[in-house]
Amino acid sequence: MAVKRKGQLRLVEAVLAVFMTVAVLLMVMGFTRPLRSPYIRETSDLRRLAYNVLSAMAQASTFENTLSERIWAILDSRGGWQPSDAGLRDLELFLSLSLPPGLLYRMDIYFLNGTGRGVERVYLGTAKNYDAEMTKLTEAESITFTYTITGAKQLSFAERFNFSALPWFITTLTSGTSNTGVYLSGPPNIGLITQVDSISDSTYGYAAAIYDVQSTLGLVPAAGFTFCVTGSYNKEANDRNNNVAQVSVGVDTDWDGTIDVEYIFYRYDISSTYNGSLVSILRNPGSLICRMSSSGSCAAAPGTGFRVFGLGRMSVGGTYSWCGKLPYTSGRVLKIAFATVDDRYSASGLQGDFWVFWDDFLASWSFENIRGLTLEVLLTIGYAG
Repeated sequence: MAVKRKGQLRLVEAVLAVFMTVAVLLMVMGFTRPLRSPYIRETSDLRRLAYNVLSAMAQASTFENTLSERIWAILDSRGGWQPSDAGLRDLELFLSLSLPPGLLYRMDIYFLNGTGRGVERVYLGTAKNYDAEMTKLTEAESITFTYTITGAKQLSFAERFNFSALPWFITTLTSGTSNTGVYLSGPPNIGLITQVDSISDSTYGYAAAIYDVQSTLGLVPAAGFTFCVTGSYNKEANDRNNNVAQVSVGVDTDWDGTIDVEYIFYRYDISSTYNGSLVSILRNPGSLICRMSSSGSCAAAPGTGFRVFGLGRMSVGGTYSWCGKLPYTSGRVLKIAFATVDDRYSASGLQGDFWVFWDDFLASWSFENIRGLTLEVLLTIGYAG
């Protein structure tokens, strides 16, 4: 009987041991979080993934393509201008497509700017897909990545002035007789016409079409900005040879939203017995910059805020190019104007009028001043707790 009771006790002990083991396992399982992803199981894998993503972005010039405008604007304006977040949103899209589903990220971006006081760490912005105040990360890793910009984003634009009516981004500035104005040419020769006859025998007249660059093209650096436009010149038979056709480029150098320097590129048709005039269209609209003789040179130096460049003569019935490149200066291009200026001598009707048919406007620009800058990128990736 004693042996039988010992066997029963051992059976009871074994059953209790099984129950205790199962209870412990259940308790442990209740306090142990399952792995969130079948692809990433260790923080070392997260770190490796973060480096791989940033290296791929650097090799694809993703930082230049998404952040050029933002870096240039902050640099050129010395922090006085806050550009849009479009580039940061593009980075968020790139990261969301590059990382596994369910992975959260935050990328803080800086650039290192050398100053007289040393190296300044300038904040560029943050790309993220979660709110750090609302969500805490676990199984997370953070890395710091430095990258030197080796390229410069380049952009170009073309306009044929193929409009049925003047669009909102083209305004006009005119002074002259009743036919002076800005018109659109119908088919087959679609284009923009500026026609002018001076308002009197002693006062110059002008007709200008003003293209709002900032509203249509966004931030356009003045440094190295290049343009070219064609124009066909014609006039009424009785017009006197005192005609100038000019393209003005307005630059905001101090980022206050107003034009500080007007660059003027002009052609002229002036005979030896008359004079021509250059007129400000953008900086001091309607004011005289200078008068010129048949040589096409200003009789007096233009005032502060004006730079003039002669492109040569033009003859009736000819088609010419007005092309120019701005010097490497600070600031942004706000507006471009296409204008005709009649020095003086007025007549009724179309008598004394001349006009230019503008077409094939091309422009290009780049963000050269960011080349060689070093970016510092802090990327954190992980899963929500």
